[in-house]
Amino acid sequence: MPDPVSTDPNPAMHFFPSPLPFAARSRRRLAALLAAGCCAMASPGAQAQDTWPAKTIKLIVPSAPGGGVDTVARIWANCAAARIGQPVVIENRAGANGLPAVQALKQAPADGYTLLIAGMSQLTITPYVYAKPPYDVARDFEGVSLVVSSPYLLVASPGSKIDRFADIGKAAAAAPAGLNFGSPGTGSPAHLMSAILADKLKAALVHVPFQGEATALTSVVGNQIDLAPFIAGRALGNVKAGKIKALAVLGSARLADLPTVPTVAELLGSAELAHGSWTALMARSGTPAAVVQKLHAATQQCLQEPDVVQRYQGMHAVTLPGTRADVADYIRRDTDVWKPLVARLGVRND
Repeated sequence: MPDPVSTDPNPAMHFFPSPLPFAARSRRRLAALLAAGCCAMASPGAQAQDTWPAKTIKLIVPSAPGGGVDTVARIWANCAAARIGQPVVIENRAGANGLPAVQALKQAPADGYTLLIAGMSQLTITPYVYAKPPYDVARDFEGVSLVVSSPYLLVASPGSKIDRFADIGKAAAAAPAGLNFGSPGTGSPAHLMSAILADKLKAALVHVPFQGEATALTSVVGNQIDLAPFIAGRALGNVKAGKIKALAVLGSARLADLPTVPTVAELLGSAELAHGSWTALMARSGTPAAVVQKLHAATQQCLQEPDVVQRYQGMHAVTLPGTRADVADYIRRDTDVWKPLVARLGVRND
């Protein structure tokens, strides 16, 4: 039925509206008040997303200052701070293959103000070297974006008799207790890669874990350790200075700086040993989707900025722009490699 007020030829003669339109308007007012109430109740979360970031962001790094992951993190932080309009401060939590760093993110609020720059180790190895996994990557964290990838370089100490990859087996056979190989810690990618190498070469290699890459590299340079794999950017300076000897690239392609050094795929045909290192930006699970998307968008801009690309190239790292789904794909791909290997080797960090 049409509204009597709107169809009356002399609406001005009505001092009060008729009962029907009054009831209709009352219902409309009530619906409007209820809608406003709902919006008011939802507004704190919506406002948090709309105003993010309103304060400094903390980026947790699972290594000591000066390490490869630390440098990756600082390059990202400098660029991202300018993109999102708030400072990004670095908090280094080294040791235990990044477990303290991962736990710090797990315990932080899911608000996008605490992030983690995680390596392949924390996302695909560390959870499985404990009888009771300390965290579940898929359940506890949100992948924001991949950042960079870099190959490993297998090197030998300057005083060793290992000048080429082919010398490893002979040197190991000649050493009564086998050769020592170093890594940043039990269950690290360097540890697992060396274990695969020992298995394929049928060579006696004894693992010596260190607290981080820096101390392991110092020990190789000082002839205290025979062999070790390092992220290429970490080792190249010492190779060029003649302080260590490059034996093989543990990656998919030779390095432009070392064109005569073969890849492990060329030498052994090993896909397992051709896995390079990579890093990803992670947030707490439950972080608002709009906040994660803002972080992802800022990261994509940074990864395609010429200055950022050049700085990463200077440390022999390749930027990995892409989608958020790429993070999950990388995690799944490498977990399928490292998880069964950890079980087969009996690697435990309990």
